[in-house]
Amino acid sequence: MSENKLQGKKILFVEDDVFVGDIVVKHLVDAGALCEWTQDGFEALTKLRNESFDLILTDLKMDKMSGNDMLKRVRANEDTKDIPVIILTNLANDDEEVIKAREFKVAGFLAKSSTPMANLVGIISCVLDKSPTSCAQ
Repeated sequence: MSENKLQGKKILFVEDDVFVGDIVVKHLVDAGALCEWTQDGFEALTKLRNESFDLILTDLKMDKMSGNDMLKRVRANEDTKDIPVIILTNLANDDEEVIKAREFKVAGFLAKSSTPMANLVGIISCVLDKSPTSCAQ
């Protein structure tokens, strides 16, 4: 179990699918994280203006603002440009949106459909421990 692996870490989770969101938030909170969940990039940018986060976990395909449009603004802002970002998506590695996301220096790409929640928590923990090169992805 991933109990307390993320104790006290503040994570901004951006996901428009309520089913996926509920599952991921439960696992992050169970691992000790303080998790703020928004359902689009606009909401996420508002949260980022008002709060600080240790990590952003985001989907790429969302209705109101894509993950890439949000990331462009995150990386352009002096206050948020260094926040580690992990992409959680079902897009293929060669999808145009995934290729574009690589420009934003993300810490990793994970597939929603094939990443067990224990692995997700472990990878987030690894990235937050500042050793992403040793993180199995």
